[in-house]
Amino acid sequence: MSLMSTSEAASALGVQEVRVRRMLSSGQLAGCKVGKVWIVDRAAVEAAADARRLAGRPMSAVMARAMIDLIGQHLGASPGAAWSAVEHRGRTRLSDHLRRLLLADDPAPLLRSWLPHRSERRVYAFRGEMAELLGDARVVPGGSHHAELPLSGGPADLHVAQSDIDDLVWEHLLVADPAGDVIVHVEPSVRTDLAACLVDIAQSGGPRNDAVVAEVLAR
Repeated sequence: MSLMSTSEAASALGVQEVRVRRMLSSGQLAGCKVGKVWIVDRAAVEAAADARRLAGRPMSAVMARAMIDLIGQHLGASPGAAWSAVEHRGRTRLSDHLRRLLLADDPAPLLRSWLPHRSERRVYAFRGEMAELLGDARVVPGGSHHAELPLSGGPADLHVAQSDIDDLVWEHLLVADPAGDVIVHVEPSVRTDLAACLVDIAQSGGPRNDAVVAEVLAR
């Protein structure tokens, strides 16, 4: 077995090193742990990199939010402002993407590939009471907090408007930490319906999250 470091794997995949460690911990990427250090299977990294290339380029922020709107329509929601802001040609492209998504046996990697720009994704360490943070009116829980997603545990996915994030970080003493327990999606306009929360858990990855994404889209 040819091996590589997590930093080399992160460079090959075009992701942060903390993402590689999470993929290893969840079994999404093959490797082994020597003491406290992860060593990654090079063949697994190459296969994952090939899959990312086949998935296609990331969408712009505008198109990403419209794609989430379209997924929401597939799940029963009415068209929103993000979808209405896209011209006819863009809607046709997004509809093609939706068809590809629904035909995929494992749609979560497609969402990870297409939608990294849907929001600014920050990771923080929070040492206070989670109930206090969740009780802040500027914070809207997403991800596994959605009632229709049968998940629990893992970092908390929270959505915060761009206009509120700086004050929120200061007041709750949130500390930027790639291995933190709070994921904050910073957006121009907060959206946490089923489609948006489904994308949250797809971005977090892991076998269970990916399976739930496939189950929900198959409805």
